[in-house]
Amino acid sequence: HAGVSSFQGREGCNDFSVGIELEGTDDQPFTEAQYDALIDLTRQLRQA
Repeated sequence: HAGVSSFQGREGCNDFSVGIELEGTDDQPFTEAQYDALIDLTRQLRQA
């Protein structure tokens, strides 16, 4: 996250969070492969 951030009263989100982003535009939406990779990554992070 760029700039000042807060979540549930806690500041400095970069100290305790991970940013995940998919690549796409209005003309090129997110792909099935991106969603599959996101699901896999999320599962792995939850198990860590």
